[in-house]
Amino acid sequence: MTEQNWVINASPLILLGKINQLELVERLASRLIVPQSVTDEIAAGTQDRSIQSTLNWAQRHIHPDIAVPVSILKWDIGAGESQVLAQCMRHNGSKAVLDDGEARAAAQAHQIPLV
Repeated sequence: MTEQNWVINASPLILLGKINQLELVERLASRLIVPQSVTDEIAAGTQDRSIQSTLNWAQRHIHPDIAVPVSILKWDIGAGESQVLAQCMRHNGSKAVLDDGEARAAAQAHQIPLV
């Protein structure tokens, strides 16, 4: 398998956590990056058992937030989505795991591969 780095946003993590399938992404990607803004967004949501287990899982893959390029800021998407795209740009060749339509459009405009 070729090396695949994935940068993951909050909603996909939350949904995978709810069905106890977070390990699935660990099997599919060589390296996982969860930006700090993404974990902050997850922590701000409803606290239930699946959210806590998702946060615990995400801690193993957390990366500090970085400066977001102006070209991404112009899209006016959320902080987590912006960080996913910025991290993909920093880690060239990384794939973005996003569910938001506008964020996916921004990724395509920046030639960032999507999962």
